[in-house]
Amino acid sequence: MPWKHSSAQALKKLVGVYALPGGCWAVLTLHPAPAKTEEMRQACPEGYDYAFAVLAPGMPPKLRGHRMAGIDNSDDKHVRAQINANPPSSRHRAHRHLPDWKRLKMIGLQEWPEASPGVQLASAPQTPQAFWLACMDCLEHTLSSLGLDMPPEEELMQSHLSEDDFRRMQDSLGSEPEPRPTG
Repeated sequence: MPWKHSSAQALKKLVGVYALPGGCWAVLTLHPAPAKTEEMRQACPEGYDYAFAVLAPGMPPKLRGHRMAGIDNSDDKHVRAQINANPPSSRHRAHRHLPDWKRLKMIGLQEWPEASPGVQLASAPQTPQAFWLACMDCLEHTLSSLGLDMPPEEELMQSHLSEDDFRRMQDSLGSEPEPRPTG
């Protein structure tokens, strides 16, 4: 079921970068995804491409840094394999990545988990609000597994930056600006 445009516009206000405890970051992106075929409508019933990624800290902080967890509906080979293994199942791409404590990456002097392979959600989020709640659940689970407290909603919202603001902050810290994706 496609998301209502007005609800998606409200979610667009939350798009950007969030500072998290422990020097971690979260990034939310959202783009309309017009479905031209029935197969595309099944894969992306929400009508939007979205990604919520929880990133490990980095110095300088990176917008496209090391991903530890998240929720998205991009094409994912593990999710595609799950769908193909069960043809009568739902064909949507919505999936979740949890921290994988068997795959660690050294950042600075500390080990951080990598994101696990994608696991298809039972159903695609019916509304942008349901997606945001799933993102907050994923964030809380990830932070608690790292031994960090979930920031109160007000504090999380105060840490919200647009991608442009984040890039300016990177520049002020002397980091190299990252190339912007094209297309």
